[in-house]
Order: sequence, then structure tokens, then C-alpha cells
Amino acid sequence: MRKTAVLIAFGLAATTLSVPVHAAAKPAADCVATVLPFPPGMPTGSRTDVTKADDTGRYVVGRVLSDEGTWPVLWADGVARLLEDAPGSDASVVDVNSSGTVLGVSLAKDGTTLPWVFANGVYKELVQPDYMGGTTSPTAINNRGDVVGAGMSTVTDAPASLLWPAGGPARVLYTPDDEPSFVTDINDAGVVIGSTKIIINGRDYDIGIRWTDWTQEGERVYGQDKSISQLTEIRGNYTGGNQRSLDTGLFGGLIWDDLRERFHSVPTATGVLNNSGDAVASTDEGEDVVVAFDGTKRWVFPERTRIATLMDRTRALGPQAAGTNGGFNAERAVLWHGCNDAMR
Repeated sequence: MRKTAVLIAFGLAATTLSVPVHAAAKPAADCVATVLPFPPGMPTGSRTDVTKADDTGRYVVGRVLSDEGTWPVLWADGVARLLEDAPGSDASVVDVNSSGTVLGVSLAKDGTTLPWVFANGVYKELVQPDYMGGTTSPTAINNRGDVVGAGMSTVTDAPASLLWPAGGPARVLYTPDDEPSFVTDINDAGVVIGSTKIIINGRDYDIGIRWTDWTQEGERVYGQDKSISQLTEIRGNYTGGNQRSLDTGLFGGLIWDDLRERFHSVPTATGVLNNSGDAVASTDEGEDVVVAFDGTKRWVFPERTRIATLMDRTRALGPQAAGTNGGFNAERAVLWHGCNDAMR
């Protein structure tokens, strides 16, 4: 590690605790929360959190946090590995796919960004086009290894979105009217989502955008009744985000079924969903709730739980969700198991 501290050894074995998660219209089901272990030699009082997990839950990325510093970490099959040897400094992890390829970003000595992928013990820097001026930060990687990210273009002096096909040379993602854009996610079919600008009645608004063809301009995405949208995550045919009506000012979460061209509204903005169309929303009480596309409330997680990844509910094995549990200065990275009965 780069920092010197008084160290204590933590056990490598994950611990479990049974926490009730409530199912709709049936008795409560018991989900088992498996607390992911610390890497060896972390400072006393350290905490952990989850940034993202792959679709299986086998690979999880997040952080170890302490008064001594913050370190990026990869959990593979429950075993923690610090990624402190990433290129540059101030490394952070962004995403991980089902091959265990980690997406991250660091800072170079001159303050520019160094996006990278880590696979099979090797770091590979993602080359940014010169016109991005070293400002690109990656946002997502899919199971094919395609990477998306965004930064400031020196050509337009505005945000622009990039795609690295399978980690290869970057290409720009085009927008209607050459408006600025910020990419947020990509699914395994290569469909990319993000945000761009639109002018309505002389005013600029942020609105969602979807790219289904990397060589063509993306298409703006509307919510119900032509509401403006914000898109945060895409899994399979489902996209999660929020919508705001310009007529009424009402704001809420929305799930798009892109295949069948239909919507479902949820109480709050959702940035986490799975291939089944289940999405995570928050209640007024601050609880994370899993809601099916038809509106059925599936799970209510305990207080002080933040879900980062929701696995597909047709999976027979492995965890159903990954996230962080615990209050301020007591956070721990957690995998949730045994919730299938509540999802059916």
C-alpha cells in the first residue's frame, strides 16, 4: 500500500447474517446478507462499499475507506484484491463485467485522466483521442468488453461521448444537431444510453438519448406523454431512469421496455435494474425497494441499504443483489442471497 498505517489483520472469510426482506402478497422471505471481506492489512476502522457488480455477482468492485485513505478493490469469488497498483494516482473503479474485467480511471501527473481496464492481472490504458484533451472518464463496460465514457471535446468546447469497441480505438458517438452528450451505460447488445440537449420553446433541457447504431446519430428518448427523460442504466431490453413533465412539473422514475415500446412508472428515479425489468427505487422512508415492471413490489431491503447491482431474477444460483449496508462510518459491502422465492 502507498500509505503507512497501524494495521490489523481481518479474516478473509465472508460473514453472513439473516435480514428479513419483505415480499408482496406473501409471507416475508429471509434474504441472507453476505458481508464481503476486507483485503489483508487494512487500517483499523476501515469500511467498504460497492460501486458495481457483474451480472452474476461473482465479481464486485468498490472501495475500502478509512481515515488513512481510500483504495479501489475487486472481490472475485469473495476474495478481496486491492487495485492500488493501477497506473497513475487516485485510482477508482467504475464497473466490472462477467469476465472479471474491471473498468477504472486514475489521474496522470499532469492532472489528465487515465481510463483503464484490468484483466488477468494486467492493466491496459484506454487511449483517448487528442481532441478530448485528457478529460475522458469511463462510465460502463459490457460483457463483450465494449467501454463507454465521456469528457470535454476541445473541438466543440462541450461534453462528448466516446465508445471503445471491445477496448479498441475510441470513436465518438454522434448526437442530433451536434448537441453535447454524456454517456451513462451500454448493454450486452451494444445499445448505448446517455443524455443530450434539446431546445423546447426557446429553452435548453437535458434529455435522454439512445444509440443503437454506433455510426449514426443517437435518438432522443422521451417519457410518458413526451416528458423529458434522464437515462441511467440499461439491461437487456429495459432502461431505467426518470421523467419530468414540462406541463405539470411532475417528476418520477420510469422503466422503458424498449422491445415492446411501453413504459412503467415507479415512485422515484431508478438507476439500478436487471434483465427481467425489475428495478430498484427508494421509498419516502429511505428504503431501497425492488419493483417489477408490472408495478409489483418484490423486496424491501433494510434501512441504510444501497443497492448497486440487481441480478436477473431467473438465475437459480448466486446472489440476487450487491450493495452497501450500514450507517455513516459503518458501511460494509454486501451480497444478498436466497431471495428467489420473493421474486416469483
